[in-house]
Amino acid sequence: MPAYYKIHILRSDGKLDFTSSGRLQPNRPTDSQLDKSPNAKGVIDFYRKVNPHDAKETDWRKKLGGMLAKQLGQAEQNGIYQNHQLKFHSPIGHTDKRYILAALPENYRLYEHEKWSADSDSKSKRPNEKHAKGGADRHDAYLYGHPKGHRKRYRSPREFFPHLLWLATDPTGDPRNCSCKICAPDPPGTSQSNGKVSAAATAATAAPPPAKEVKKESIDSKDPSSAPMPPPDKPIPIPAEKTTPKSGPTAGPSKPVPPPTPTTQVATPTPLPPQRSNEQALDAQYNQFLYRPGELVWFNRGMTWGLATVVRREFITNPSPQQPNQRKKYIIQPLSHPFMYPEMAVVTKEDLLRPWLAWSAPEPTHEALRLLGLTYDTIEWRAVAQGHLGRGDVEVDGSIFAARMVDESYTLFDKVDTPRATPGETRWNGVYLGGEKIFLGEPVRLRIGSGSDIMILHDIVERIRQDFHDSGSISTVYLVGDIYTFKTIMHNPNELPPENLHLPQRLREDLRFRNATTIANKGTVSFWNFVQPLSRLELGDIKGRWYESSLLLPILRGHEDFVRDYQRGEISDSGTWMNGRMETSTNGNKIGRRFPTRREAFGRAVPPGLTFSEARDGQADTRRSFARVELPATDYSRAVDFQDRNELGISLMDMNWDGMDPDRLMQQFTDEDQFLDDTLKE
Repeated sequence: MPAYYKIHILRSDGKLDFTSSGRLQPNRPTDSQLDKSPNAKGVIDFYRKVNPHDAKETDWRKKLGGMLAKQLGQAEQNGIYQNHQLKFHSPIGHTDKRYILAALPENYRLYEHEKWSADSDSKSKRPNEKHAKGGADRHDAYLYGHPKGHRKRYRSPREFFPHLLWLATDPTGDPRNCSCKICAPDPPGTSQSNGKVSAAATAATAAPPPAKEVKKESIDSKDPSSAPMPPPDKPIPIPAEKTTPKSGPTAGPSKPVPPPTPTTQVATPTPLPPQRSNEQALDAQYNQFLYRPGELVWFNRGMTWGLATVVRREFITNPSPQQPNQRKKYIIQPLSHPFMYPEMAVVTKEDLLRPWLAWSAPEPTHEALRLLGLTYDTIEWRAVAQGHLGRGDVEVDGSIFAARMVDESYTLFDKVDTPRATPGETRWNGVYLGGEKIFLGEPVRLRIGSGSDIMILHDIVERIRQDFHDSGSISTVYLVGDIYTFKTIMHNPNELPPENLHLPQRLREDLRFRNATTIANKGTVSFWNFVQPLSRLELGDIKGRWYESSLLLPILRGHEDFVRDYQRGEISDSGTWMNGRMETSTNGNKIGRRFPTRREAFGRAVPPGLTFSEARDGQADTRRSFARVELPATDYSRAVDFQDRNELGISLMDMNWDGMDPDRLMQQFTDEDQFLDDTLKE
């Protein structure tokens, strides 16, 4: 018998709970339906959770995998589907192979409805050829997990398949594109039982359905193709026109009155949320600090690069007339194993730092650590330091495993108290997601969509519910925000894209920088196209925070390559040069582990007592405050300065970009390099 090849579904909209009437409820059969006790008539009627790899669950996965492989195999041959939200262990479309889902989509659970009489003899419950579980009166299976709640369940693999196909193939993740019976229910006038148009709907004298039965959909008027379409086997009835005769003695022949034009609700961008701290206000400005306290960064150690966390940052005054702008200083703590901590370092040039997601961490230097599949907390670091695991660099390996640990973490911070908070929900102003720190009102890069889509973060909601077995609480976090996609069109001075003041300043300034060269050199203009308001995503849908191409690409690409690209009008999105959070992790859900504080996320990889310096409410303006404060000797007396070119070099981040003139831009580089060389000679 041919083997089954696994298909992994990489995206899911399944939910373990939902909100109904302001209350959080589990997305499964009700407690009374789960009760196995006989009723007054002695009938046992209950729902049983089907465990993974049970016969019933396996049967569902085989049928779904077979249908999906067949559908996508035909589509691949026709060149239709690309960017599938799934992964095959074998090429699809081979008739000699069988396919199975490796697992049902995340948070979808199968329950089986069983029913029999409590006083029935054992013979009636013995296995038979019709029921794998025996002779119970009912053995219907239902799939729970749809975001609309427990009443919206699937009765068969065939019924769920359109939704599975949408999950696997739709790059936008828009549920309006799904044709399943839950996402796209039968239109008014269509029979629910057999999918045929009712006689009343097809009669020539049929009247339009009452207004209360018409379900309005919010459709983006700029993109009519995004309107939800019904399944092809469920035709929409076309009601006859209704005529209304005129009243009065002068009324002429009756004329058909055209139906009123339906009004489409045009979605508008959501206003940015307020800033709650000086630190948040500073990071909302363009061309300020690239890196933030508590973030994970790469830093230049001279001949090699290491991994560290930003402990503190501040502005310093540069007296040089060639560089009038304020410069930036970062105090960083290198990561290590728990028995030796390197000294903190001071970095005054952002070129010597990289975001954590700019590169992928290498394999550990100890071969044994590569093979054992251990984590930072499960490694016996003392044994590694003493050489019991062979040759290697224990400090380097400690930083690698520590960075992986932080990448799989998340921490919510700055709780937002709202007067109308839903019971069981908490709102937050920011999140440490992996190696990065993100505030409300900022853009984040998305895994879903076109690849360049972003979401402006407007809400961070955490839901706490009790575990099904009352063994503790379960935290579910989702992010709410407006989704945008990057679009480029030919430049027409008479038809410029409208400016969206609901976009963060950093986005608008970076866009102005990019368009200055593309308009001049390519005749194109780009803009952030508003796609959907207040969408709800999970932490696993986020790649990381968004960075300006005008500020980060000179570091990632190098100054010379960046200037050459700028002169050609070829400024790409910085996100295309970066990884996504947890892309190399074995944690398939890409959500990670929640830590109460950022300090706890770093664990023993940093010295005990280390604290991150962050500007909070009640302090003076962050920029002036950082300029005045000296480093406490008790905290930073062991800090090491990177002098070399670091202390004397001219950072591209400090240059004046006004005018966006490529010739003047190149001259600035020449002047700065000449100043640097003269200074080093002295």
